[in-house]
Amino acid sequence: MPFKEKSTLAMTTILVLVFGGYFTIVMGRVSRSPGRDVAWVGLMVTVVVILVVLAAAAHAVIAISAPSQAGHEDERDRSFERRGAQVCGYVLATGIVGGLTLAMVDAPTFWIAQALLAALVLGEVAKGATVVAQYHRGA
Repeated sequence: MPFKEKSTLAMTTILVLVFGGYFTIVMGRVSRSPGRDVAWVGLMVTVVVILVVLAAAAHAVIAISAPSQAGHEDERDRSFERRGAQVCGYVLATGIVGGLTLAMVDAPTFWIAQALLAALVLGEVAKGATVVAQYHRGA
């Protein structure tokens, strides 16, 4: 498995686990109280710090396990990354329209922030899934 594929798979898995946990916690809190009463900013910052630490650790382990592959990128890797970024852009743009729509109807800041964060995370997960699928297809 190429370094870029391992890296993408690790990052996508980390995103799903970390933000899956975040949204589970936040939506659990929302089910018990109105959205504006939910303390979410501190949790979001904490989750981002956890994400950075896990991503750095995962990439260090991947690089240490195959130092000759670390940083190596060929045309196929770049092509897969471009296609993944294109898919990410479509998902992100759709989510941003949703967030802007919430802002236009004067939805609470909480829901706008959650919609925009979800768009960002879903875009990155779609990108990762696209890249990994291309490696498996050998496109």
